[in-house]
Amino acid sequence: MSKLRVALSLLPVAMIGFASVLANEVAHARDPSAAGQAIPRPTGVCALEPGPRRAVSGVIDADTLKLDDGAEVRLSGALGPRPPDQTLDLSFWPPAREAHAVLEQLVLGKSVELAFSGRRTDRYGRMMAHVFVDIDGERVWVQARMLATGNARAYVLGDAVACSTELTAHEALARSEALGLWRHAAYQTRGADRTSELMRLRSTYQLVEGEVVSVVQTKTVLLLHFGVDKSHDFTLALKAQQKRQLEAKGLRPEAFTGQRLVVRGWIERRQGPTIDVTDASQIQVLEPDVAVVLAEPEPETRPTRRSRRKVAAQTTDNGVPAPQ
Repeated sequence: MSKLRVALSLLPVAMIGFASVLANEVAHARDPSAAGQAIPRPTGVCALEPGPRRAVSGVIDADTLKLDDGAEVRLSGALGPRPPDQTLDLSFWPPAREAHAVLEQLVLGKSVELAFSGRRTDRYGRMMAHVFVDIDGERVWVQARMLATGNARAYVLGDAVACSTELTAHEALARSEALGLWRHAAYQTRGADRTSELMRLRSTYQLVEGEVVSVVQTKTVLLLHFGVDKSHDFTLALKAQQKRQLEAKGLRPEAFTGQRLVVRGWIERRQGPTIDVTDASQIQVLEPDVAVVLAEPEPETRPTRRSRRKVAAQTTDNGVPAPQ
């Protein structure tokens, strides 16, 4: 089956098949030089396999649709807002309600076209697809619209990595303007040195920023450590495939020591908080003069042994904090 080329650029280009060009989202984006940040731009091409045309009979949440044939569809590559407290019903979480309303207005009661890449279902049997809809004669890529307006975060699940770079770039447009969920403290970038905070956020999707302290190659994985305590500090794990993806971009992850990165993914608990990289788009290399606004650190519930040693090292003999 022929694949459809989804072309995304800053200038209007011809559409091939049903692929949407979201020139309106990117054309109005602020110049990245004005923001003082290296904002990735949607300029690549991704290939999708065409799927069926269906009608949307319901919007279950900010990233899940119900179709007229009873099937459910997850928006591949776009994660709707989730509350930090995973026991909280999404309907009680304002960012989730707002994103749900935006998605309803976009697709509810309308015909949509589906397209696929990689795995087609998640572990619950729901379809994972890219969704396209006609709005006033304009072909709109639903994922990109949700991301560019700050109503979703870009993410990768399994081998469904097609368009991940483009989706991340659309998200960056919203982040640079603090649109939608990016105004909310719960979705701000976390500091890699906040180990205890990251551990409390395990099993949640986060953006983490910090400096790589050391790089260790094991038999099966490359480990990027963001602290001197390799057993307990934040770690990024890359397998050979992701390492090759970075090398194809001219980056050498073995030389990342001292480099500042922003990484995204699900926080897992090993000995310390860890993100497993499944696609190179999860890693953003920051230029030396670029700083990401980090979330305010949460207060520690109790001092750890390491933090007590650090405080002790920073005090004078009479117990008064030493000048910085």
